[in-house]
Amino acid sequence: MPKSMSELNAEVKAFFKNGCRLPASFAMTQPAADPVVDPKAGDVDPATDPLAPKAVRIIARTGGVAVQGYWGRCVNDMSGYIPATGPVPLDYAHQDGDTSDLVGVADTLSVVDGQLVATGRLVPYAAGDSASEIIFKGAAGVPYQASIVLDMNTLQILEVPQGQTVQVNGADFVGPGVVFTKWGVSGIAILPYGADSSTSVQFGNAREEAAKFVAIFGATRGGEWFIAGKTYDEALSLHVAAIKSDFAAKSQQQASDLKLAQAKLISIRAEIEKEKKRASFHRGQARPVPVRPTSTEPDCKPSDAGVRFGRSPGQQALVDLIASKMPGKRTVV
Repeated sequence: MPKSMSELNAEVKAFFKNGCRLPASFAMTQPAADPVVDPKAGDVDPATDPLAPKAVRIIARTGGVAVQGYWGRCVNDMSGYIPATGPVPLDYAHQDGDTSDLVGVADTLSVVDGQLVATGRLVPYAAGDSASEIIFKGAAGVPYQASIVLDMNTLQILEVPQGQTVQVNGADFVGPGVVFTKWGVSGIAILPYGADSSTSVQFGNAREEAAKFVAIFGATRGGEWFIAGKTYDEALSLHVAAIKSDFAAKSQQQASDLKLAQAKLISIRAEIEKEKKRASFHRGQARPVPVRPTSTEPDCKPSDAGVRFGRSPGQQALVDLIASKMPGKRTVV
């Protein structure tokens, strides 16, 4: 039954008299809030909680040719990439304007080894949403690719006519087609089939994966390959190749050192032999006197003992004495 004016006035006066507090009859019960999953909470286990964020590493664009519905044949010049000023959203299959299919966020984007690599998280909010579906199917081995949303505010293009060739990313691009000479990214889509079929999406726990890479491949190479978005198998292949290269380089250096040591040994041996010849004295062979005989020298005359090489009588006597002590017949000259 509606209240009279006097009853309403009485309630208003009582409201102000009580300090603007509503009477107990006006109390309202607040509905219980839905539980919110905090990704940073300590009790969230990414391995078992279906709503826990999942780390992803995305090869969002390569330097090869893509065939896109609007642009046709196109290629992104990786030297013209304009870095994003912050994180960019991840969606499922380019659901234009449909925010219900935002599945996560890419925290970092960079060009690594000629590819645009993004790292981020898939963020489920309810069982059965797109993010949960991607995580579930990806863990089961379903391959996903990626597609980028170009930032139209920074985009610059070069149209290549039919038959004309330009150099892009170290390769020939033959027209017709379009080259994105300057470009940025405002979003990335995860989808089964991308315009660039060489793109990929890798799932994992970023912290655990990083620790695994560092433990197996070392802090320098492991960290570099993890940031570059390499899979474990790719990193393992690179690791084996690096070991072989290091071994080959070490073997080559050892071979070079051995050759130097051998050359030095040969040189030392030659010096030793030279010194031996210099210091040797052959018995029965007098050292030649560097004086040639001339007809004008009085002491230079034939005799039974031979030719005297300008020796003085005293020198010749000494030579004759030494010769007489030698075994066998000697002719001193």
